[in-house]
Amino acid sequence: MDLGDLTLFKMAMTQMDWVAQRQQVLSQNIANADTLGYQARDVKEPDFKSVLMRDTASVKVAAAGTKAQATRLRVIAENIANADSTSGFASGDPYLRKVVTFRNALARELEADMVKVKRIYSDRGELDSKYDPTHPAADENGYVLQPDVNPLIEMMETRAAQRSYEANMNVINTSRHMMAKTLELLK
Repeated sequence: MDLGDLTLFKMAMTQMDWVAQRQQVLSQNIANADTLGYQARDVKEPDFKSVLMRDTASVKVAAAGTKAQATRLRVIAENIANADSTSGFASGDPYLRKVVTFRNALARELEADMVKVKRIYSDRGELDSKYDPTHPAADENGYVLQPDVNPLIEMMETRAAQRSYEANMNVINTSRHMMAKTLELLK
């Protein structure tokens, strides 16, 4: 790997080039200070902050992770909210637990794999039944199919998704802190 390809070193080289150009322009301004009609010039300082924000792959990868985990948390919340949702008519299906699956997606411009939601599907697990002949969804024997949502499992899934989300947020915050320190060094 060539160090010149790294964003930090590209920025350092740009900073040094800018300083050299600025010194040359300032010396011309001083040399021509008494020249009638001479307009002083300056060189625009490079915008390193936007370069850092745009070119940081770690932030983009972590942001994709937080987006995927946020989707997972939303689906888990839906599962918990529907843990007692049965059908409203006889022989109907109750709420079926939803599951999120992920996939790796190559981001060619970053040369890195990013996590994406592959799909959200209804889990076809074993449904329990409960005897309640007065329920509108009861079958001919008086049994009502119950959702396959286990609140304990959903809470464990919530904790796992929360930890992943927090880890990705820590990557983003650490990257931003490193960018700020890099900007300080380039001043």
